[in-house]
Amino acid sequence: MQPNVLDRSLESQIIPCVDFLRSFLGSDEDVLFSILRHPSILRENLQKTILPNVGILRDAGVPESHIVALLRTDPRRVALAPDTFRLVVQRILNLGFSPDMKAFITGLKVMRQLSALSWKEKVRHYTRWGWSEDQVLVVIRKNPRIMPAILGLSFERRIVPRCAFYQALLSKGFVKSSSLGLLLVCSHSLFLEKYVKRFGEKDPEILITFGFVCVCYQCYNEPVA
Repeated sequence: MQPNVLDRSLESQIIPCVDFLRSFLGSDEDVLFSILRHPSILRENLQKTILPNVGILRDAGVPESHIVALLRTDPRRVALAPDTFRLVVQRILNLGFSPDMKAFITGLKVMRQLSALSWKEKVRHYTRWGWSEDQVLVVIRKNPRIMPAILGLSFERRIVPRCAFYQALLSKGFVKSSSLGLLLVCSHSLFLEKYVKRFGEKDPEILITFGFVCVCYQCYNEPVA
């Protein structure tokens, strides 16, 4: 337990926090799990942060079961000034995330780490290279966990060539449309093993396509990560 948590009043701070978590999570085991993951939750002011933010999630249409899961696994995500938290929730809604889907909570966790300005700058970078904002959002909505990863990738050396190769795999029925996110963020060595070698053994044209893509986009020197 963090020392600054133990400095808090047992009766006026720690016990009310534990009781609050128990009222949501139901069992002492889940309460302990939540606290051990993020002990700082015991320092939060329930009336000023946690309770208002839970209300914001409810008003947005987030199911109670998803709110409970968030409080159990990552309670610090709701420990934010309500005005700021409301803006984050609104940004997720504006991206097209449905509040009744689990992806909404995942998107909330990720977007909380990105400022609005940072988000706009990253999206603008991709639109300059030919992607529409809708195309960027489609990928992110399908794979919210990889949002920061995708936005940090090189468009010329990673996004464009892998998308070109992905289209070839998709046209032959080797992959599903939902697999694009993983294909973009996986390491170079995993990409070669899982997509190039694997499908190249099934169809030699895939190897030719990969070679053509590498030459066109000069991505053959992509570092192995």
